[in-house]
Amino acid sequence: MSRVVLRWFLSFASALSCFAASEKLEINPADLGQVQLNVSGTPLDRFSIESVSTLGGTNWQTLADFTLTNLAQSWKDSASDAAHKFYRYRKPDPGEVALAPDFRLIDHLGVSRELYYYKTDTNVHAFVLVFTANGCAEVKDHWPALEQLRQKYGAGGVKFWMVDSKPNDTRSSIAAEAKNLGITWPIMHDRTLAVGRAYEIGHTPEVMCVEREGLSVFYRGALGDATVSNTNTVYLDQALAQFMSSEEPNIHQVAARGCELALPDVATPDYVTEIAPMLQQKCVVCHSPGNVAPWAMTNHAIVKDYAARISQEVLARRMPPWDADPEYGVFSNNRSLSLDQETKLLAWIRAGCPRGSAADPLENVPPPPPKWPLELGEPDAVIQCPPQTISATGVEPYRYIFVDTGIPSNVWLRASIVRPSNRRVVHHYLVWLGANTQQQASGIAGYTPGDTSGVFPPGTGVFLPANTNLTFNLHYTPSGEAEQDQPELALWFYATPPAKELQTLPLLNQSFTIAPGASDQEVTFSYKIPVFYPQITAYSFRPHMHLRGSRMRFEILAPGSTQREILCSVPHYSFHWQTTYRLEQPRVILPGTTVYVIGAFDNSAQNDENPDPTASVSWGEQSSDEMLIGYIEGTY
Repeated sequence: MSRVVLRWFLSFASALSCFAASEKLEINPADLGQVQLNVSGTPLDRFSIESVSTLGGTNWQTLADFTLTNLAQSWKDSASDAAHKFYRYRKPDPGEVALAPDFRLIDHLGVSRELYYYKTDTNVHAFVLVFTANGCAEVKDHWPALEQLRQKYGAGGVKFWMVDSKPNDTRSSIAAEAKNLGITWPIMHDRTLAVGRAYEIGHTPEVMCVEREGLSVFYRGALGDATVSNTNTVYLDQALAQFMSSEEPNIHQVAARGCELALPDVATPDYVTEIAPMLQQKCVVCHSPGNVAPWAMTNHAIVKDYAARISQEVLARRMPPWDADPEYGVFSNNRSLSLDQETKLLAWIRAGCPRGSAADPLENVPPPPPKWPLELGEPDAVIQCPPQTISATGVEPYRYIFVDTGIPSNVWLRASIVRPSNRRVVHHYLVWLGANTQQQASGIAGYTPGDTSGVFPPGTGVFLPANTNLTFNLHYTPSGEAEQDQPELALWFYATPPAKELQTLPLLNQSFTIAPGASDQEVTFSYKIPVFYPQITAYSFRPHMHLRGSRMRFEILAPGSTQREILCSVPHYSFHWQTTYRLEQPRVILPGTTVYVIGAFDNSAQNDENPDPTASVSWGEQSSDEMLIGYIEGTY
């Protein structure tokens, strides 16, 4: 690889001769303070011009990356106003292709969006990601030209998104700025700054063009030539035009200029004192031997082996599994990473996962969790469901198993926990009072992977009549092998009745049909609490849909109000993690309030979980059918 380094002073410039006569980089004296660089070489060869402020430094910055269309090409460094600067060129390796990392963010309107969701959507050909920031004059100046490009290329399958990675910008301030500037695109809030760091964004507006099929970046950097106009978008326009014409864009990268993003530096965290304890707190609960996760975090080496995957899962908001929108509600069982934890974990991975020399905390593998929580003491009763045989393949229908409690007197429950003997094949359990296959409330106990519900809120309990039957609703997923499972239900009693009875309000819509291919079909249900009812104290919310469920919100309209309030929003619903969202502080809902459950279904081919995007879908018990139920747990 032929290289040359040149040094430029404000008063003069000099060039060193190139190693190869057919390839050279020359520098012309400054023209109005801007250095002109001339590259000569073989047409169709790719060159990258880079600069650094200190000779011998390693922080070379790409000024331009392009494919020669002639024997020579000129380039002006619009930022060449420093006292000293060094330049070089290099020829990128043919296989040097930048791939766009996946991410999931919530936009300024509360919509969850994932880049890789569209990876199989043949109607989408490319993405234009414009990194933005509130208060950036260049973003304001470029907006009309960017909107013209969206109108020019959007109908041809190019999606235009904005990403705000500016520290201290909030979703509400982003929405206000969008309204003020008339921006109609989705502006996704990168609240943890993780996407800005993953894409190495330094200025706004900076653009990233990503082709959908291979998810490679075919252009990044400046929107246009700053030497021509502050609002020029010629580079982006040219890259899109060439891409849409099935041509290889000849300009691959130009250094972005504009508002400096200034993402805060993050010191590399210490593995022993910061990273390992965080993994133990947030991840090892599932990623331990014999637990529900597919691999166990038992030492530094295995975490390092999985580091790239961990980074992907965190950026795409799949792990840790927690889907509540942080803008609405504070939940006591929030298992997501805090902003500080996420920043440190990703910084440690970017630094290469340094180990340090102290003892590895992860090697102290925790013992298997106790069958029942130690803090509850021994259960007052344990009820066994008959053993269940699960077939190796196929679709397992819902099972309704009726079991007599055998408890001879009325009791009040302070906790009720159901556990499988074989977690591999269990999709979920529900246990409710009575022998009834039509019960839709969540009942007295439930189990889904990762959900640790079971202890009722202080001062509340569930009444269990003497000698009553219980229904065990069991849903299994075949593992490829014939398997066995035996559910057990543990019950803990109050010595004296609690102050209030805990009940579950199921808000459900059974009258809907989801159209084939519909990507975001909304279904709603509303219920007005009668004015003569006592007030409701809500403790938790739980959305329930099946494989096509994509989002759900719980809203209320208080008496005399014209504005709905969002109590809990799950903008990305996952059938495999049916979480109960428990409020840190209970919420009082007054009589006369209308409660709304708003859900949406994705019956498109882009939904990886979709059993059949060509089918019309309605209410049914199987995972291939659908449900819309919003459970509210509270006292009345």
